[in-house]
Amino acid sequence: MKYVLRTLSIIISFTILGACAPDSRQEGSKATTTAEPARPTVVEEDGYRIARGATRIQDMSVNFDPATKSMRLRGKMEYLSVKGQSLENITVDLTGVLDSEGFIALKNHDSGGSSKAGPLVAAKATCLSEAGTCHSSFVDIYIYTEGVVYHHQIESHQEVKAEEKSESKQEDKGSEEEDLTPEGGADEVEGEPGQYVGTIQADIENILQVKPQIPAKKEEPKKEEPKKDVPAKPKSAASQAIGPVNAGRLENATNLLKYEQNHTPAGFRILRPERKTYFATNELAFIIAQMGQMTKQEVPGYVLAVGDLSREAGGRLGTHKSHQNGLDADVAFYFNNKSFQNYFASAVAVDKPHANWMVQQQWKLFKHVVNTQLIDRIFIHRTLKKALCGVAIQNGELQKGKNEGLAYETLRRLIADTDHHNHFHLRVKCSSAQVRCRQMAEPAPGSGCF
Repeated sequence: MKYVLRTLSIIISFTILGACAPDSRQEGSKATTTAEPARPTVVEEDGYRIARGATRIQDMSVNFDPATKSMRLRGKMEYLSVKGQSLENITVDLTGVLDSEGFIALKNHDSGGSSKAGPLVAAKATCLSEAGTCHSSFVDIYIYTEGVVYHHQIESHQEVKAEEKSESKQEDKGSEEEDLTPEGGADEVEGEPGQYVGTIQADIENILQVKPQIPAKKEEPKKEEPKKDVPAKPKSAASQAIGPVNAGRLENATNLLKYEQNHTPAGFRILRPERKTYFATNELAFIIAQMGQMTKQEVPGYVLAVGDLSREAGGRLGTHKSHQNGLDADVAFYFNNKSFQNYFASAVAVDKPHANWMVQQQWKLFKHVVNTQLIDRIFIHRTLKKALCGVAIQNGELQKGKNEGLAYETLRRLIADTDHHNHFHLRVKCSSAQVRCRQMAEPAPGSGCF
């Protein structure tokens, strides 16, 4: 396996190519590739050998016809054969019809199935548009040959009708007029977008119709702490973060203001409820509730101020660059002066941490939420991160050259910047249940402390 990966990295250096080949009935869209690994990788997942980063597209177009609710994917692909270590070319011409759940299974256009003579090819489009349309989507393309599944993901945004554009602009204009200036200043997205979460293993078996060929790894069942007093919804109403944090929307949102009102004292307080920006995914709601519980335990009598999350349906939020799909929250810092808990007070004073900032409690809170493995990033002022690095080193939790453990992982996810001095910006990951969510690429290795 190591030899294969090394050979792959030497032979191949892909650049993404694309050109539009529109349908004669309606102009389609040029497909662009979502993030790929820095080098080709082959992994064993759920009984399959899956190769990523070993493919590229050429002249790939996506066309969704709203009249027939059908989609056609056409173009050419190259893949680097893992066994033969040579570039292979393949023509892609797949079609399918939108189902009631917003997915399109794409099969061979001529015969309704992939050819038995060569590699098996199939795809699945996941619609990002409102229900009943698929002008925006991402497509998982699968090629199966010689016991390996080659996976490639593309993104497509097709032009909509003029009247739909007009309605969209009108809605945007209305949201611009609202006074939704962020309490703590505009946030940055920071970080490269990765792949959409999708449902890859199920697609391989159901759409590509290839059964697992190697035994799936058995994992010990994880013991989870009971989630008492935490927002929850039935599975049928699971929240959906759709798209990326800076261009997404939200479905079946959890109402954090309602949770706060029904669980007083919740340990946290929505800072400005009149803004109606207190909606989140189930995962973010769980984290906010956990922080409230921990605040009650660690800082008795203190109420954690929570600022903007997302609108009920997501979408653009004032001058925020993110907060669009229910994964982001602005949260105040801990201070040993309770008069600071009613607003976003700055924890930085002349390039030093404020004397009233509770650095030990803050460090404990950050470790607690990162330990849930739900946290993607936490944005914080560089002066405050430097102080937290000092705490971790002094406590013996972090050593130079030791890149593991909870302290290391927490500091890796604490992104230092020149803003976020009066609040921290917390972002949770896309969950596996949010199949239309585009996950950010993982933060770079390193604690950033040395």
